[in-house]
Amino acid sequence: AGRVWRQRSSTRTTGYSYSHSLERSPARSIGIDCRLRTLTYVAQQSSASRLEHNGSPLAMAGVPLQQSRFMSDNLLGHSPMAASTPVNNVASLEIPTKGEAEVIGVWSASNGKREKLGELRLELQEGQPTLEDAATPEQRLDLDLVNGLSLVAQTVDQALDVGVDVDTKNAAGIKNLLYFLQSSEQSRTKHGSDMQMTRDQYNAHLAEAKRLVDLAKETMLASSASGDGRTPSNALALVRDFESLEATQSISSVSFPQNKDNDLSNMTEAEKKKFVATASAQTPFETVVAWHRLQLLESCLTVLQDSWNVLTTVTDGDLDRAATRGETAEPPTTLHIQDINNVIRSHAEQSCNDRFDSFWKLMDRDQDGIMDQAEMNQVALLTTQTVQQALLKLFQDSIAAHPIRSFDLPTISSSSFNNKNYSNTPTPSLDELQLQNSSTTTKKKPGWRQRRREQKLTKNLLKSFDITMKRHFDIQVELPHRLRCIYVWAEKAHQNNKIDSVLVDSGSNVVMGRKRYVELQPKISLDEFRRVQSIHLTQADCIGSELMSAFHDDLLIEQGKSRQNSELKGHVAIFITVMAGLDVVLHFL
Repeated sequence: AGRVWRQRSSTRTTGYSYSHSLERSPARSIGIDCRLRTLTYVAQQSSASRLEHNGSPLAMAGVPLQQSRFMSDNLLGHSPMAASTPVNNVASLEIPTKGEAEVIGVWSASNGKREKLGELRLELQEGQPTLEDAATPEQRLDLDLVNGLSLVAQTVDQALDVGVDVDTKNAAGIKNLLYFLQSSEQSRTKHGSDMQMTRDQYNAHLAEAKRLVDLAKETMLASSASGDGRTPSNALALVRDFESLEATQSISSVSFPQNKDNDLSNMTEAEKKKFVATASAQTPFETVVAWHRLQLLESCLTVLQDSWNVLTTVTDGDLDRAATRGETAEPPTTLHIQDINNVIRSHAEQSCNDRFDSFWKLMDRDQDGIMDQAEMNQVALLTTQTVQQALLKLFQDSIAAHPIRSFDLPTISSSSFNNKNYSNTPTPSLDELQLQNSSTTTKKKPGWRQRRREQKLTKNLLKSFDITMKRHFDIQVELPHRLRCIYVWAEKAHQNNKIDSVLVDSGSNVVMGRKRYVELQPKISLDEFRRVQSIHLTQADCIGSELMSAFHDDLLIEQGKSRQNSELKGHVAIFITVMAGLDVVLHFL
């Protein structure tokens, strides 16, 4: 049985060959390695039991094979590799809870970031309840910047800006894009053309959509004819004030009106949109949210342009299924235009969950609602990449809007701080902000040392942010490992949640050709994925907020290490001074 298992594992890696999956995953802790070895042993035992059931040589010889029922069979949900008897009632199988997965050790029990944060919290002094309170004034500027951008990412993830006409220029740009998407579908339907798009048509369609997005960005960057200066650069210069000013009230407050006559629960959808559009006005926060929407659209179009091969690649499971029918699975040469447009629409005006659903439907080329594990992994990867690229651009624009180490930051006047109707306060121009600050502070041209220090700090901050964007989901969240577990634990109705084992012809000659043993993994639907994902991968519901929160923790750790190094240098200096003094005393004695 062991020889058969090694032969099958070397031929092609299945979804449950955790020993081979470990080579493709990033470096993990020793605990992860032990868990994967345990799961590999469970798969080997299950494979041996299935060989016994199918009349293997060991079973024919009368050699008993002991079937081990590990804790994972009871708590980790149903696995097709571990089931030796037919499952009659799939609905009775239970998905493990979040607490059970943590107790068993499915996820990494040790986290270096979490342990370091705990160590830094133990070093807090009296009057410092949080690590933010221990930060220096300069370090506080970086934390305020991250907190302000976190509110922007949270707003876009939850689609709180949907229905709010945040900017006339930006709204016109988005409407032009949506009109182009709608007209492209209607023109094909009107002329009776096929809704499928070839690769050339696909690239031309995305290029036109990107041109409209670039036009909308140029319109926002340019000042209006009245000279109000409501540009993203002016609004991004105020991003550190978003948390203290509670700028999200400009969007969220319109959803909970105090007047009973304006109760949204008694309005129709059209009345709600009209009320929200008239009740809101442009604020710095809303300007940044609108700018981030355009960046998200631009990242979406870039990812789509680079993903044609990914979207049209035939998986190993589809190749094997075609071989069982005696057919050859050819990669598709077209994609449905409506599925492509739905992906763009979801990034323009919908939430993070809607963006994931749109990518799922685009990847489901046969429109049967189910897909293989490899396709599911690609959907999660594409959804994450768009947000990572958009947040990186937003962070770069925020740093470029104003120096990160300037204490004379542009601020909103004191009357705006105390104004309860902050949602009606327009974005001031940069000249107005400079006039407000010049009355209280005297600006001096920074010297070369200050400029050099500013460039070094900016470079380090951008490098840290880029590292967090690339590594958080892959290492900290353990996205590849979580997706494997979600696929295994999901109650898949396809193939009764079992593996179909078949023999197919591997040679051209049917009579003399060799037989190839094939395992057909069951496919998973979106609803089945959501039932497990809502428990064990909640980070996928708020990708932008999760990334900004991760960078906030990384920033706290870097600042804590800086304080520890400063303290260590002070102790070393005192030690060297004392020892030098003792040497001098001993020398004269």
